[in-house]
Amino acid sequence: MTLVTGERREAFLADEKDARATWDAAVAAVPVTAVADRVLADDRSVKDLVAHIAAWERWAEERLAARIEGRAPVRIPDWHAFEHDFNARAHARWRDEPWDAVAAEAAAAYAAFRERVEQLDDEQLARAEELIKGCGSRHYAEYVGQLRDLVDRLSPPR
Repeated sequence: MTLVTGERREAFLADEKDARATWDAAVAAVPVTAVADRVLADDRSVKDLVAHIAAWERWAEERLAARIEGRAPVRIPDWHAFEHDFNARAHARWRDEPWDAVAAEAAAAYAAFRERVEQLDDEQLARAEELIKGCGSRHYAEYVGQLRDLVDRLSPPR
């Protein structure tokens, strides 16, 4: 394990922040009149996708809090089953909520996630790097292309 210290730490945090800015810009480019339309892969809406990301940020924030507090993280013996169930529960929780509520939760979830990431000491950050990327930069990157394609489809031809 290589510690995430000094310039490497700052670069890692900056990269994660940049990835989030890219995600936020992609979401903001979608007209608010289209956020609830089921036009993305897996019959999802932008609202569903934003709620999905927020749910995983909340989950990661809780796992990071356990690390900071010295608690052992809950073991997940069957990741595939856990992920499927988690996604289904998150979808059920947010599917009938209005866009404003989902957007507010997304902002709050990210703020809590980012704050918790910044609280990690160098060793904790090194141990959590994959978790952070998995619920942060890599997770956002999975969906930014879909959002950009949607915006292109919704934009009038030039």
